[in-house]
Amino acid sequence: MSGEARRVRLADLPDLWSRWLKEERIERAVAFLKPGPPDERVARAVNLLGDLQKPGPGDPERLKGQLAELDLAVVYGHYLIAQSGTVMLLDAHHQARGLYLLATHLLVLSSPGRLRATLAEALRELSQEHGKEASGFLLVTGPSRTADIEKQLVIGAHGPARLTVWLLEE
Repeated sequence: MSGEARRVRLADLPDLWSRWLKEERIERAVAFLKPGPPDERVARAVNLLGDLQKPGPGDPERLKGQLAELDLAVVYGHYLIAQSGTVMLLDAHHQARGLYLLATHLLVLSSPGRLRATLAEALRELSQEHGKEASGFLLVTGPSRTADIEKQLVIGAHGPARLTVWLLEE
């Protein structure tokens, strides 16, 4: 798996975004965040990302078949789990569930305050925060690795081949 995590100041985001899209050779980026992500910093960051498609309420169904062709999906990381390098994504914050698994590259926007030491800590807080609605989440640690009988290794067969996390700071 190829991936990175970095701290990003909101003031630097527009320039970083432009350079990063070119460096990563990303042509088609989509954010399927529902309006008003729960983190104000993430909501402001999404507005600063100029070259980003933001589908409306009915668009996810129309684009469902095209998700696998995306170069990049931008999502909100509800919790970042330090122990395993895992990102917790909640269905409640996104419009298209298949996005997590089908996009080639996943860019997770989150805040340093969303960092948790362990999965147990994140699950405990998630349950307190969302109650019964907390069951709709996905843990992304990296792409799957699988090999067929001829021992041909395939990376990212069941998830993104690349994961990038940006911790947004003022």
